[in-house]
Amino acid sequence: MRENNKKKLVLGVLALATVFALVACGNKENVENNDLLENETNQQQEEIANNPSESESVDNTNQEENSGAENSKENSANKIEFQPFEDIIETYQLAARENWDMETVEEKQLYTTTMGGQGIRGMIEDGSLYYTLLDLNNDAKNELIVFQRNGVVIDGQEEDVILGIYAEYKNSAKAIVVGAERDNYYFRANNIIENRGSSGAADSVMALYQVAEGLQELVELVKVRTINEDQEALNTYEEMCRENPYQKFDNAIQIVL
Repeated sequence: MRENNKKKLVLGVLALATVFALVACGNKENVENNDLLENETNQQQEEIANNPSESESVDNTNQEENSGAENSKENSANKIEFQPFEDIIETYQLAARENWDMETVEEKQLYTTTMGGQGIRGMIEDGSLYYTLLDLNNDAKNELIVFQRNGVVIDGQEEDVILGIYAEYKNSAKAIVVGAERDNYYFRANNIIENRGSSGAADSVMALYQVAEGLQELVELVKVRTINEDQEALNTYEEMCRENPYQKFDNAIQIVL
């Protein structure tokens, strides 16, 4: 009986010793893990302090991601949903890729220069060819505007040049305005379209238009021809220009090949 009691006592002591040993090991591992984590954190902080460019790189990456998200929102807001408009954009791209001659470009109702498709390609390659959607005549339908960003300098300021304005008409796209090398259009406040053209040194035309409400055509507001020397028309033109300054197109999307 006494020997059995002694055995039980010895076994109990061994069991307690085992428990204490396991607890001690566990505490040791926790301490070691905490020390390792603290060392890694300190090392990362030292690396950032020694290499601030890495931290800036992370910040720049985050900014680029946020910027990309904002651009995506703008693009989705200006997405073409009318297939004939999409066809016009593709025609500009095709003219540039295939280097169409001037006659073909004009026939397809694209902005015409003596360089033909090569002129359009030049705009695409220098990143200045864009399009946007805008309701110019309050008919709840957007017009497609193809333009060259900062394509000309007027009075010391870079202004957008309208290459073409296209409207929905009987399930197709109707060209309201198509510019040319010496017959350019610009966008002013209150959806006013300005035209400046010249057929020679002695005959220049300056005119202001609006897209007729509910219609797919321009309505003339005032026109001045230097050959006529109409001072009253010139005064009206200059006053309207002062009241309606040039405007940039918002939410524009770049056209690429």
